[in-house]
Formats: sequence, structure tokens, C-alpha cells
Amino acid sequence: MKHGPARSNLQSITKTDLAQHLNVDQTSVANIATVVGLQTVAGRYPWRRIWRMVHKTEGVFLKEHHAALAACGSPILDEIESLEEKLKEPLWKFPQMARALGHKPDTFAKALREGRKTLPITQLNFGPRMRFYRPLEVLLWRDEGILLDLPESVQFVAAETQTAIDTGTVSRSAAPQNNAEKSLFGSFASEKMSSAG
Repeated sequence: MKHGPARSNLQSITKTDLAQHLNVDQTSVANIATVVGLQTVAGRYPWRRIWRMVHKTEGVFLKEHHAALAACGSPILDEIESLEEKLKEPLWKFPQMARALGHKPDTFAKALREGRKTLPITQLNFGPRMRFYRPLEVLLWRDEGILLDLPESVQFVAAETQTAIDTGTVSRSAAPQNNAEKSLFGSFASEKMSSAG
């Protein structure tokens, strides 16, 4: 399969496009990229990295996750052809999210701070006063009581740490958990590891 410029451009976006997705001005993009560890490739932002660093998930998992969620009979999810494309819509800032849930932003923020209200949906934090939300996630929770609960991103172990694990110089409790295993086995992964030890 050829990977020419046209195909690469579908898999990555410009700084302007990323600013639109994040719902910020272009001057904020570099700071957010630094905060989340997002790097460019040839001056563009690959979606595979945006999924991993911004959304804490993997784009390759989204199709299967969409199919699993669709099994719950959600009218909203039934109308969506591609979960990946739907999640590429611009994020919402806190006031927009609060109003969508029927709250006044200032009152809702205070209630959350004081613990009088809770918000089960994912909050993407990019720094002070930089709280963002996925519109689909907000609407699914508001209208259908469904949590999107995206699959976790895969974390790669640094070579030095892997060598220490392989040679037994790092205790099992200190070794980072393989998130690929966690995504397959969920909360049972840690029990599986402790029973194997």
C-alpha cells in the first residue's frame, strides 16, 4: 500500500486544524502540545498521536468500541457511521458543556468544587482553566445515561525499564503495568499478575 502525501494528510492535521479541534486559538496549540506531550511529524500532527496524547485512547480501537457500544441500543450511536470521525468534532469548553447539561456555568463549577455535584464524563485538562469535553460524550450522558468510556491508550515501556524488568532488578510492584494487557483483561489484569507472582 502506498503512503503518498494525500494519504498522509488524511492521517495528520495542521496547527490550524488542531486549534479548531481543541477549540482554542492557534497561539494556545504549542502550549497544549507541550502539556500533553504531543509532537509533530513533518510539521503536522498525526491523528494517531492526537488520540493517544490528547484523548488517551487509540484510534485503532474506536471502530470495535463503537460496535460494542452500539449493542446497547443507543439511538445516538446508531446514527453515527464512524465513532472516530464523530470524535474529531471540536471539543467543548466548560461553559458550553455546563449549558448543554442545563446548568449555569459558574453555579455548576462551584457545585463541582464543593462536591455537591459530580461529573462522570471525561474531562480533558490542558492546563489551568483549560478544561475540555467531547460533545458526543456529554450528549450520550445527558440524553441516554451512557458513558463513552473510551479504551485506554497503549503505554510503551522505555528500553532501560524493560531491561531492568527482564533481568529482575525491578520488583513486580514497581514495574509499569502493560496497558495492552489491562485493556484486554480490565480490572482482572492486576489480579492475574499478583496470582502469577
